[in-house]
Amino acid sequence: MKRYIQHNKLSIEYFLIDGLILTMFCYIGIISNLTPDNFIEKGFPLLVLIYLGWLISAATTNKFIPVVRPPKKLKSFEFKVRFYLWFITLIVLSMIFVQLGFNSSAGFIKTLVGYAILSSLVSMALFAAKKEIRTDDPTIKFLKAYEIEDFRKLPNGKEHDLKYSFKSTEASESVVKERMQFEYLKEYGEVFLLLDNVLDFKSFDTRKTIIIKSSGPNGFSSAPPESYQLFVNLHILNEQNQINSYLLDVRKTLVQGGVFVGALHPNHYRYHRFIKKYSLVIGKTLYFFNFIWNRIFPKLQITRKLYFMLNRGKDRDISLAEGLGRVVYSGFRVLDLVVVGEVVYFAAVKDKGSVPEKKLFYSIVFKMQRIGQGGKPIYIYKLRTMHPYSEYIQDFVRNLNGLGEGLKIKDDFRIAPWGKFLRKYWIDELPNLFNFLKGDIKLVGVRPLSRNKFDQYPPDLQKLRIFTKPGLIPPFYKDLPKNSDELVASEKKYLLAFQKNPIKTDIKYFFICLYNILIKHARSS
Repeated sequence: MKRYIQHNKLSIEYFLIDGLILTMFCYIGIISNLTPDNFIEKGFPLLVLIYLGWLISAATTNKFIPVVRPPKKLKSFEFKVRFYLWFITLIVLSMIFVQLGFNSSAGFIKTLVGYAILSSLVSMALFAAKKEIRTDDPTIKFLKAYEIEDFRKLPNGKEHDLKYSFKSTEASESVVKERMQFEYLKEYGEVFLLLDNVLDFKSFDTRKTIIIKSSGPNGFSSAPPESYQLFVNLHILNEQNQINSYLLDVRKTLVQGGVFVGALHPNHYRYHRFIKKYSLVIGKTLYFFNFIWNRIFPKLQITRKLYFMLNRGKDRDISLAEGLGRVVYSGFRVLDLVVVGEVVYFAAVKDKGSVPEKKLFYSIVFKMQRIGQGGKPIYIYKLRTMHPYSEYIQDFVRNLNGLGEGLKIKDDFRIAPWGKFLRKYWIDELPNLFNFLKGDIKLVGVRPLSRNKFDQYPPDLQKLRIFTKPGLIPPFYKDLPKNSDELVASEKKYLLAFQKNPIKTDIKYFFICLYNILIKHARSS
């Protein structure tokens, strides 16, 4: 893969000059061909599409970040040509999508083509220098030894009592840990600490170990199934074309119990990078359009094809929760992770069982299967407050961070920024009213649980739970338990009272819960 060295800051002068060129051609080719009567109906929406497409394409391709040290001016044109292709394609497809026509097609075409030609010439004149450097070349090698100390702790201070050991029935060539930090991993000391604290190196076979840094398949996807015990790719998942397909390919090449070590660049680091690189206003503006293009477009059914056609899935904007969730969704169990700069490295083991077959959807309103009255499955509707794939790493996050006040997971990074607001005011629970009207749940009752969570309850409480419908307002708000044992006792107390006197029990719990919520500001578990 090739890249070009760029400055760290946006060129305001280049931004203003290019915007002036675009405005000039818009006036000549579009505004001058319109009458005052049809400007609002035709011209204004078209100008909005053009300027939005210009900003989105510029933010996506870093158009206004000067490039330095090119060998010749022609290379400068090659570097910027992707912007113009994206810009023109985005405008044309947007017009088709919103069904916006224009009376003078010749004027419209002249506007876009004329701007592209003059803008590219100005770009070459201003920033004619670029120097190619090679990076991320596909590399597959085993590592050679040198002496290191035996570290006990990860950089985050955690200790491991047990290390994951690969159990093989075959005679294996011992892999001593000292061989993992010479040559290639010498620049990845924290990654080595992660491996050293999680894995028992001596249990892995060097002949069945692969270490690469690349966004391409490099032939591993065509390797025979169950070829490797340890697969390490130091290139970030964001650069994989089809992330889930890539993870499934990795899983296929690993033996049962094999370990995958990967890297991820979470989106909150991307946001801080924009703010640090540019001024606050420009940084937020560019990040907004980058977020729409690299995070929203890949998830919407109507824009997915456009995104993958133009961007090929590169530089995806994904959260830490989504990245780890995709790993678990694809048949892995996360062992541990470590943060190095702006990159999160993780170790995950190929888990038992088959790969999930269901397709995930990203709608704001979604439904979750829960256990209803009589043990029958019901579907509860909610507003999305967590990042996609978050449900697959619930156990990992709970074990990693533990439980805090109200039996909530501490520092739960699965919750999106808007999700905290929705949860604070119970807005995410509003779709539950649809379940209430359907008769799936009642006003007061225990919270509906997933099958996995339901199976963790004591058998006697399971029988009590399916005796009646779950409810909108759980007994949690009356007793306010502080741990799981108190929560079980609270639910059992309510269910036993409900069996004796249903109406009186629900009325009593309703008013006490209402008082605790409004006056004591009780919050849900």
